[in-house]
Amino acid sequence: MSETVLIEADLTKADLTRADLSDADLTGAEMTNARLFRTDLTGARMEDVYLIGGNFAGAHMSWADMSNSYLNRGQFSRAEFYGTDLTGADLTDADFSRAHLMRSDLSGANLNWALLAYADLTEAKLIGANLRGTKLPYADLSGADLSGADLTDADLTAVRLVESNLTGARLGRVYLQGLDLRGVDLSGAYL
Repeated sequence: MSETVLIEADLTKADLTRADLSDADLTGAEMTNARLFRTDLTGARMEDVYLIGGNFAGAHMSWADMSNSYLNRGQFSRAEFYGTDLTGADLTDADFSRAHLMRSDLSGANLNWALLAYADLTEAKLIGANLRGTKLPYADLSGADLSGADLTDADLTAVRLVESNLTGARLGRVYLQGLDLRGVDLSGAYL
């Protein structure tokens, strides 16, 4: 099914476990409660996808375009998102535990109350992202750009922020135990 065109398709509750949807076009698809466990979505176009409660655990989504998609309560644990475009996506209450989001762009994304325990966000862009109440224990945000991000009430237990940019970020009521802030730019941050 590589390079398949499924624009605005209704894939509600579809089971696409281990399917090859690399380079597929799923723009505007309805995927509520779909199962895409270990599915290959490398390079897929998924802008404006509506995917509430879907299961993408272990999926491969590197270089995919998931901008402006609704991915609330999605299960993305151990998924691969290298270089993925998630700008403006709604990821409220999603589970990204142990996910790999290196060099992904989550600028303007809503990660309110999301779980990113042990996630790798090395060099990710989170410019202006909403991370209110997000749980990030042991996540690696080395070299990440969090300028203007809202981390109010976030759990940053043992988060690695080496060489990260937190210029103008909101850090009110943040849980900071074991936080590594070597080389972090906090100019203009609200503490």
